[in-house]
Amino acid sequence: MGRHYLKRSPFSGKPTIADREVRGRIIWRSPDEMAVVVDGRQLTWDELGQAIQNEGWNFTITLDEPIAMVDDYDPTLAFGENEP
Repeated sequence: MGRHYLKRSPFSGKPTIADREVRGRIIWRSPDEMAVVVDGRQLTWDELGQAIQNEGWNFTITLDEPIAMVDDYDPTLAFGENEP
């Protein structure tokens, strides 16, 4: 990985943004819960929010569809054989 979007906070030891941009992907942690992966690390939405906490700042979210994966989607890979 050439660029890291998160770094460890020297104060709390928790992830924080390394610069002004964060990129990752959305994943299913379970059939009822989604999360994100940034720098290969799985984060809950709350953990991501804590990493980018800068009250008063504006932000932009851009969703890019992974076109190569659309036809290959198999929900059993994410949820197991018995889940939708």
